[in-house]
Amino acid sequence: KYIIASKAGAPADGNIVPIFDADPNINIYLNQDALARVLFVGHSQVVASQEEVWAAIRADDFDPGRTVILEAGQSLNGSPDSELALLEYGIERVTVAVQTDQPGYLVLSDAYYPGWRATVNGQPTPIERANYAFRAVYVPAGEHTVQFLFEPRVWYAGLVISGITVLILVTWAVWRWRKRS
Repeated sequence: KYIIASKAGAPADGNIVPIFDADPNINIYLNQDALARVLFVGHSQVVASQEEVWAAIRADDFDPGRTVILEAGQSLNGSPDSELALLEYGIERVTVAVQTDQPGYLVLSDAYYPGWRATVNGQPTPIERANYAFRAVYVPAGEHTVQFLFEPRVWYAGLVISGITVLILVTWAVWRWRKRS
């Protein structure tokens, strides 16, 4: 939504307007066409590869406010009437209330990363890679609470390794202390 750039001018085409130019080295611009961080779309296109995703999102007729491009998931062709409420947004947890009259995809314009998991009404659901770089979750018609949690397995592996290391060091220290006594 906001772009920080040098004094050379707006960094891209589009509906970008300067909002701050008092600094001698930079300007701050507002992208008035920026989409919301959380979207609900009823039209999805499933393609077979990242190359096809890239081609689809670069197409002239692609509208990310209405369509999501996925590598897996369901193809949908609806126009849902939906309401979203961002209940919680943190670095490890995002919670969104969704009310919709048709199924669709809740698209979160944060980076897709394998350490994230998602639930819909507390039930695990797959996270799809959306529009090459973002996250999307299928949501059926109705009222739902969708939660994204960041729990990377590598963190837990590191915790186990650290615990084992501490246990070995304590055992070694106790053994050395008893040997000296």
